Amino acid sequence: MEATLFRLVLALKHKCAATETRIQEQRSLTPAEFHGLLSIDSKEPVSGGNFAKNIGLSASRASRVGTRLMVKGLIELLHDPSDRRVVQLRLTKKGVALKKTIEADLARCEKTILSILPSKERLQVTKALKSLINAM
Repeated sequence: MEATLFRLVLALKHKCAATETRIQEQRSLTPAEFHGLLSIDSKEPVSGGNFAKNIGLSASRASRVGTRLMVKGLIELLHDPSDRRVVQLRLTKKGVALKKTIEADLARCEKTILSILPSKERLQVTKALKSLINAM
């Protein structure tokens, strides 16, 4: 079987997904909750619409994800006093701490991946991946 670009990207995705799944299971998060938590800035709240857009879900599905994160104590909802339909999501202290832990887990994984590459190739690989993502 030929190592086409698509197959190589799939193989890399598979290996990264295994790490992501392990982190999700360790932290008792569903994939949607994991991505939702990571999509919220630690310092700035995000609107419900942008939350849905950032995690690639419909508004109603994103709302359910937000509710589950709220029940777990990871986010809080802020209602606009002039229009209670307008909602923003903000990480709680517990949410900020968990997000930092997850980001540290991801950084360790990235460090492991990069340590395999010769130092001269690290920047080239990163630039190539960014170019592919931007092109798509």
